[in-house]
Amino acid sequence: ARSDPDQALELLDEHARRFSKGALLDEREALRAIALCKLDRLAEARMIAAALIESRPRSLLIDRMRDACPALVAE
Repeated sequence: ARSDPDQALELLDEHARRFSKGALLDEREALRAIALCKLDRLAEARMIAAALIESRPRSLLIDRMRDACPALVAE
C-alpha cells in the first residue's frame, strides 16, 4: 500500500470499520491525508490534516505529513 494510495485508502477504510476509535486513530488519519494528497485530492487531505493538527498540535505526525506532502501543512 506504500506505493498505491488507492489501496492504502481501502486498507485505512477497513481499519476504520474494525477499530473506529482504536489507539491508532491519529496515525490512520495522517496516513489517510497523505494518501489523498498523493491522489491530488488536496481539499480532502487538507481537511483531515487540519483536524489532526487542531486536535494534536504537538504531534510528531504533523512532521510526517509535511515530509510526505508539504502542501498539507502550512507553516
